[in-house]
Amino acid sequence: VLNGNKTVTATFAPVSTVTTCVVKVNGTAVRTVEASSSSDCYSKTSFGSANCSTYNSYFSAGSNVLEMFYGTSRVNSDTCTKTTAQATQSSQLAAVLQGLQNLLKAWINP
Repeated sequence: VLNGNKTVTATFAPVSTVTTCVVKVNGTAVRTVEASSSSDCYSKTSFGSANCSTYNSYFSAGSNVLEMFYGTSRVNSDTCTKTTAQATQSSQLAAVLQGLQNLLKAWINP
């Protein structure tokens, strides 16, 4: 920009684009992370053959659709099956944890 005999220079910082990366199980978001690209989203949410075991706690018994999205673009998907035994173990674990929580509350507040 010229201002009389002087030149004024403006410098702008580069704009970084950060988008939310979402992991969905059966269409419901179960995890979100920030990612700068679809490959960044993939690396933060997808673990190859370990995907089903990684997100197992979010599954109900039977077939589950696991999807990872960068914005509105799907970067990965899997179909994972949770057996009834796994579902039973999860509910048993939840019951044990609830029992421990109740014991701690009783111990802290006698």
